[in-house]
Amino acid sequence: NLVHDNVVEAVVINMHDITKRKNTEDNLIMTQFAMDRASYNILWLDDSAKIIYANDASLASLGYTREELLTMTIHDIDPDFPADAWLAHVDELKKHRFLTFESSHRKKNGAFFPVEATCNYFEYKGRFYCLAFDRDITARKQTEGLMRQSEEKYRTILDNMQEGYWETDIKGNYTFLNDVICRQLCY
Repeated sequence: NLVHDNVVEAVVINMHDITKRKNTEDNLIMTQFAMDRASYNILWLDDSAKIIYANDASLASLGYTREELLTMTIHDIDPDFPADAWLAHVDELKKHRFLTFESSHRKKNGAFFPVEATCNYFEYKGRFYCLAFDRDITARKQTEGLMRQSEEKYRTILDNMQEGYWETDIKGNYTFLNDVICRQLCY
């Protein structure tokens, strides 16, 4: 007994250095903070394609709350990714460790937008996880469409003009010939 006649005779202090634990907690908080504020959409999926994490960019681009997304699978937001294709995707992901591809996502309001997705495979405590980084490529797709239209217009003009037209590189190699010059040269 450490107390006699209401007088404390001894005090026992048990101290533990928690610096390492506090640093780990700070690192986890900073990681969560950074992922939530990343400009790319970040989704974590488990082996059944269930969404187990969605960052703020994902919420904003898809229009769902975090609670709503965490009840969904990737198949609910990606119509190009049907449920019966998931196991083949998992196998490819395990084989290559990461995959980059184009797909589309469906917003809560039903609108679709194109994305470029990079999915990373990792295993933790014997379980499969997919960490997906997606970005909206609507502007890029629109630019590609405009460039295709411009190229088609340019080619149509050159192929339908009355004069022969050709282009060469600095070494004199032909890089473009219209139909008229091909006929004139018998090619």
